[in-house]
Amino acid sequence: MGLCNYIANTPDKPNCRWLCTLDEWRVEFKWPRCIKRFGQQQINRNIFDKEKILELLINSDYVVYQPNFYNNKIVQNSLRKNLHLKQITLSPIFVNNPQFMIDKEKKYNCNITVSHIIKNNNDIKLYTNKDYHPTTFLLLEIAKQICDIAKISFYTNNDYEKLLKSQYPNY
Repeated sequence: MGLCNYIANTPDKPNCRWLCTLDEWRVEFKWPRCIKRFGQQQINRNIFDKEKILELLINSDYVVYQPNFYNNKIVQNSLRKNLHLKQITLSPIFVNNPQFMIDKEKKYNCNITVSHIIKNNNDIKLYTNKDYHPTTFLLLEIAKQICDIAKISFYTNNDYEKLLKSQYPNY
């Protein structure tokens, strides 16, 4: 959700949606609490309906996802119906084991390798202490790479600094 919010609010204001096929997110996640954290606008970008997800993928220019068997199946089915759909793959973000992350990056030939961001920024806090959630810095670095690949304008340095200070999502 954080990446979707950051990309949706870049200067080009792309039509960005967070697609989730996991039913437990819809059922178990505390959405009223998240409205304060993420804002109603981002909550409205969250799509859970599988038919709506497939429809969006068929009509999209890009899909950004973390490869695994289930996601690959959905994307491959969409690619058959949308020959112009471009894939941006990124490695797992929530990983305590760096080698696992690197292995997944190699296995799936990820466009965006979070391990490189971590390696190149080992002096910056990249995860929260509370729940190992990515910090604003890490999410923005991933969003910057997504924007580069998709040719979307990224934030100005001034806006980037403001976002770093805001520490989205606010806990």
